[in-house]
Amino acid sequence: MKTLEQIPVIPESGIIIRQEGAVLRIFFDIMKAPDPQITDGSEESPSQPEDLCECYNVDVPAPITYGSIVSAIVNDRYSADDVQALSANFIDAKDTRSSVEEDKREEYVNEWSEYQSWRTTAKGIATTVITMLK
Repeated sequence: MKTLEQIPVIPESGIIIRQEGAVLRIFFDIMKAPDPQITDGSEESPSQPEDLCECYNVDVPAPITYGSIVSAIVNDRYSADDVQALSANFIDAKDTRSSVEEDKREEYVNEWSEYQSWRTTAKGIATTVITMLK
């Protein structure tokens, strides 16, 4: 999930891990939070801490493995139902005999590509986290 955290120093890897009992909490894609936007017409923007950052956060229950980290990251964004729909749509889009219209076909292929890209990102994060744990 996307979250805000106070992080005084953003690590070079962009990843922070915290062991909390049987759970490994992973923070990744850490970036300084943008300044709040004025929405009420006043001239003064609300203040925020200098070290406020936006990042993703997932919790990985024990046992901590490469696979469990990848699964936690992917499943945080995509439910099992989402993955089933993405798979079915992609298969249908690739079937030249299906009645899927071209614009939908392109949409389904793009959605599948986004899902695969997120999986690749999750694998990279998992590799880094496993190295950090050693």
